[in-house]
Amino acid sequence: MESISLTQLGIYLTINVAFLGAVWMVVKSSASQLTDRLGQHNKDQEATIAGLRGMGDETAGTIASMRERVTQLETRMSGMPSHQDVYGLGLAVERLIARLDAQDGIIARIDTIVQRQDDYLISRNR
Repeated sequence: MESISLTQLGIYLTINVAFLGAVWMVVKSSASQLTDRLGQHNKDQEATIAGLRGMGDETAGTIASMRERVTQLETRMSGMPSHQDVYGLGLAVERLIARLDAQDGIIARIDTIVQRQDDYLISRNR
């Protein structure tokens, strides 16, 4: 084992004290900043609470107005068709379109038959 001289021990202790002093300064500075931020947060919170207390009557009137509007909207919407009603109407329209397409085909065939009969009757009279 090596022995440490008093000079080396003094230098070592001086370096450690300087390092610990720097660490302490950083910790103290950070703690000071956190304390300042906490104080500002508390002031902001108090101002917000005071503002909310001051808005009591105005907020109550706004909430009552909004409740009335929502009630009116709900009343209007109660008479409107539901999603199932609209879906059923869409299906009925699709079936109607299919029937009309089928009738178009039948009408086209009848038109062809009538046209042939007209041609036959006209050609006979010549």
